[in-house]
Amino acid sequence: ANLALHLCQAISNGITTSNINANSNSNATPNATFHDIMMLEALSEASWPGRCQTIQQPDTGTTFFLDGAHTVQSLTATLQWFAHATSSKR
Repeated sequence: ANLALHLCQAISNGITTSNINANSNSNATPNATFHDIMMLEALSEASWPGRCQTIQQPDTGTTFFLDGAHTVQSLTATLQWFAHATSSKR
């Protein structure tokens, strides 16, 4: 989500790849500011299939817990979600 928000900020400010290449700095953040309410609204309406997703197969009663975590932080969040989601099933 962080990358998506920064890309939106860059696009809304007219930052192009040539601007980024000319001013390359790995710690640089576009100077655009988004209102917190707008970001929260956009994130609350986002749909990320495969992110903390539960799929139930009615004919077998099998429940699949899906998550595409790929960083230490997202794996930690996934473990917390999975522990919470399965706590009532134990």
